[in-house]
Amino acid sequence: MFIRVNPSSAPRAGVALAFAGLALVAGVVLRRSPAWWPIAGTVLVAPLLEELVFRRGLHESLLRWARLAAITRRFGGSAHAAASNAITAVVFAAAHVIAAPGWLAAATLAPALVIGSLYNRGRRLWPCMLLHAAFNLAWIAALRGVVFQL
Repeated sequence: MFIRVNPSSAPRAGVALAFAGLALVAGVVLRRSPAWWPIAGTVLVAPLLEELVFRRGLHESLLRWARLAAITRRFGGSAHAAASNAITAVVFAAAHVIAAPGWLAAATLAPALVIGSLYNRGRRLWPCMLLHAAFNLAWIAALRGVVFQL
């Protein structure tokens, strides 16, 4: 397994569990809520949860995984970060197949690569969450055919 919980990462695990609980509650609430709540969930809640799971969880674990570093060493210093980003982006797009049609899930691959590149630069989560929220807002606007008509 890639993710290990040790005493120094226990607070992060607690935050991840809290966000997972929030997502479950939000899912129940959103089903019986005004029409704009799912949009708010897509722009606010989804980026927080998905970046915690995919970026802080999978991507960070791949960056720390020594075996992947050994495999990519022959391709140069940045190959490990690029491979970690690519694997995370593919898993992220595959996870979206559950919630979206195939073409829409596949279309999440390019933004995931951009967000992963941002994460590789500074390994900070908040910029990734903000960029993810911006991408989601752009998707909503494009799919609805309007810019800001909620």
